[in-house]
Amino acid sequence: MELRHLRSFVVLAEELHFGRAAKRLGVVQPALSRTLQGLEEHVGVPLLRRSSRRVAMTPAGEAFLVHAQASLDRAEDALRAARVGSADDYGRVRLGMASGAAQPGIGAALTRFRQRHPGVELSLHRVTEARLGTILAEGRVDACVAWDDSVPAACRRVPVGQVALYAAVPETDPLAAEDTIALAQLASRDLVVPSRATSPLVFERFTELCRQAGFALRPAVDIDTIPQTLALVSGGGFVGVAPFSAGFSYPGVALRPLAGMPLLTYELIWLATATPARRWVDALVEVVVEGPESSAAHAAVAS
Repeated sequence: MELRHLRSFVVLAEELHFGRAAKRLGVVQPALSRTLQGLEEHVGVPLLRRSSRRVAMTPAGEAFLVHAQASLDRAEDALRAARVGSADDYGRVRLGMASGAAQPGIGAALTRFRQRHPGVELSLHRVTEARLGTILAEGRVDACVAWDDSVPAACRRVPVGQVALYAAVPETDPLAAEDTIALAQLASRDLVVPSRATSPLVFERFTELCRQAGFALRPAVDIDTIPQTLALVSGGGFVGVAPFSAGFSYPGVALRPLAGMPLLTYELIWLATATPARRWVDALVEVVVEGPESSAAHAAVAS
């Protein structure tokens, strides 16, 4: 078994499509199929279920994926350390991002982290609220950014920032002329909201807010990312609700604060388990806790 086998399997697990995976790997599809077949023969069990319509992970594949990704990470760390002659300042942090939690506050924290630790590689991975604890426990990511309502009990946590809920309406909609919008004004509109399947706690929280506003939530479209909301609203037929930072804009969409809505808190979460990346997760937590002013002072002293 070689690293190319592991890399091919990991990409296939991410894409669950032989054509897309082959394109990412820069190989032809038959070659990728042979690589996977050779890997499964070596492991001794099927790792993927393949049919004419879909590709799915087997339980064995799910278990193998965790260690395959970890092996690739360690191999990459070894190469990076060898190239610079030191392992002290190089590593990797895989950060999971729950739907909508990719807000400016975490962007600013990651910028400060990179300034302080330029040799550490950062990668962002989309995660679903429903599987936050599982994804962390399986080691697929080293930490996550998620909404405070959705943090599993076993996780350690530190607040990153707060944002307001906005109504996203087409620029041509009469509601776009309002300075603020009451949630009740959206009762008869075609609403797009995060799906219950990917964001169950966020969905339930918004359902309760709608109930308090006097109507039952009946989404016209379930979405799982803010860009999907904006794309649908900009087409002119839908209204969305999502967290945004002040000053955000999108073509064809008017963003108006929802009156009387609580601020939403997004947090950095992680497990206490010792992992190869734990040192760098702790360093990221330190940057988040310090905040922008303390980090700027630290940088000035260090220079």
